[in-house]
Amino acid sequence: MDHGLRARLTAPVGGWMTFELRTLDDGRSILVSYTPSDFLGELLTALILAASGVEGVAIAHSEPNAFAIRFTPDRERGQIALKVIEFPGGRTQGPDGEPRMGCIGDSETIVVPLWRAVGRLGLEVRAEDYRREMRWEFPAHKLARLTDLLGKP
Repeated sequence: MDHGLRARLTAPVGGWMTFELRTLDDGRSILVSYTPSDFLGELLTALILAASGVEGVAIAHSEPNAFAIRFTPDRERGQIALKVIEFPGGRTQGPDGEPRMGCIGDSETIVVPLWRAVGRLGLEVRAEDYRREMRWEFPAHKLARLTDLLGKP
């Protein structure tokens, strides 16, 4: 089922960028910090894994909380479940996570909107500006790998 997933990443400023996810009936906006991990790199790795049929997780640190963006493929049904789980205090292990949103769809419904959002960010922000603001390299190689995996031009 198409949940109308929409994703957006804003140009980073001072080590922060906004990550937005919206469905027809739900949404989440997360202010993501550059520290302690490379969220965009993790997100692309999680998407590559999900598109390959393997569970993937990216952690968005929002200080003081953290959000796990989890992609769980169901190969038999050809679907991927997307779940956003919030962890108070930034600890992403254990039972303290609160589900904040989720949706299920195929790769075109779940992975592609996020791939497009990262691609748009890569077009809007020069690599050196991204590096200066987020203190991480823009993961162009991972974006290219996901593009190839999805069979997109």
